[in-house]
Amino acid sequence: MASDDEEVPVVQILSKQNFYSQALVPLPHLTLSRLPALGPRSLRVRTRVLSITANNFTYARFGDLFGWWGVHPLPAGTPAPYDDAAAYGRINCWGYARVLRSTLPAVPDGSFVWGYLPLGTLALDLEFADAAAAASSGPEPRLLVATNAYRRPLMPIYNRYLVFRAGTPAAAALEAEIERRDPGVAYDSIARCMHLTAYLMALVVFSPAPAPAPSPPPPPANPAGFDLASATVVSFAPASKVGLSFAWVLRRDAPASVGRPRALVAAASEHSAAFARATGLYDRVVVLGGPDDGPAGPAALLGVGPPDSVVLCDFGGRRGASGRWAAGFAAAGCASVRLVAVGGELPDEASLSAPPAPAEAKEPPPPPPPPFEVVRVNADDMLTEAVRRLGEDGYAAVVGGSWAKLRREGLPGFRVTWGEGMEDVRKGWDRFGRGEVQADEGLAFRI
Repeated sequence: MASDDEEVPVVQILSKQNFYSQALVPLPHLTLSRLPALGPRSLRVRTRVLSITANNFTYARFGDLFGWWGVHPLPAGTPAPYDDAAAYGRINCWGYARVLRSTLPAVPDGSFVWGYLPLGTLALDLEFADAAAAASSGPEPRLLVATNAYRRPLMPIYNRYLVFRAGTPAAAALEAEIERRDPGVAYDSIARCMHLTAYLMALVVFSPAPAPAPSPPPPPANPAGFDLASATVVSFAPASKVGLSFAWVLRRDAPASVGRPRALVAAASEHSAAFARATGLYDRVVVLGGPDDGPAGPAALLGVGPPDSVVLCDFGGRRGASGRWAAGFAAAGCASVRLVAVGGELPDEASLSAPPAPAEAKEPPPPPPPPFEVVRVNADDMLTEAVRRLGEDGYAAVVGGSWAKLRREGLPGFRVTWGEGMEDVRKGWDRFGRGEVQADEGLAFRI
């Protein structure tokens, strides 16, 4: 095996028009020994563990809208035809990277970082403004925030990295887990960011908001403080990693401030219903479009009516289903109907495919408001609010503690498939493209 200095890096490059079409491109001119000197307050890292989930394809699909194609630009000297940034690009993953070079004295070579990484083995340079955070006393891992100029337009959540410093017990334990391909490391890559979204929903959206400070900062876009106590909670895309994580949080590790729901219902596709049922996390599983999801409506199906409250959480389920159900609950006179759209900043498919209206065309009137409350949330806004409430250390303690518990227990019925090297990454990406990855399987890779 080549040394770090002479390893020829390989990157995945996608067609932006058809991101299921990929190429593995070697870059022999960008070995570590040929790279320029590392700048100050920086880490040069190489992806070591990554996962492929539906999230990767979301980043590709909406990459132009949210700047995700620009997080890891095509390197200088990329061979034709892949050097055309209008047609090709690199996309992102969550996982671990090893520190190859460091100009942060508190973070030696051989450390590890967890966060938002490139899909490939080409080294990435991360700059940090606050080097003191890495040297401060306290438990591992440490949080550092990347400040590279080209990354500043990103939501802050994508620039937060957990650092496991070489020489500490935490880093030694992590390195051993990576070497033996421990399921916990795979979970870190596959589901940690999904659990973060789920736990923040419980902590921010479904917990009472504390009294404001005398001069509070502007509130985030997310609302806070409505209660799940005695509500019927319906989850759309319940077998997704974030849907499963939310069900697990409510069942196993909800903050004390979160009320206990009357029932937790999975509104699942036929493809994922069996797995959702097998997890045991849901009181009931309904197949969307199946015999139970019929003309009588969801209120009759679940036995709810005017005295009852319903909260629908849409984690990316079948388009239109959550709105249809919410309207059905509202028509049945339920006392409160709220639809929580997770990642609601993404446009739907129709808005992306529709041709632009002619400049002279009269703007159509806005649609009437739905007969229920729509709440749009994203992890970045919720994280900002959680840190405002708890402080950075308090936030890290409660979220990190919950993740450690899920990592230890695992998600019921969920299995990890490990791959080795970029060729296995290519095969895993193709499996997703062919629809061969089932809801109960997670793909992790050591590269």
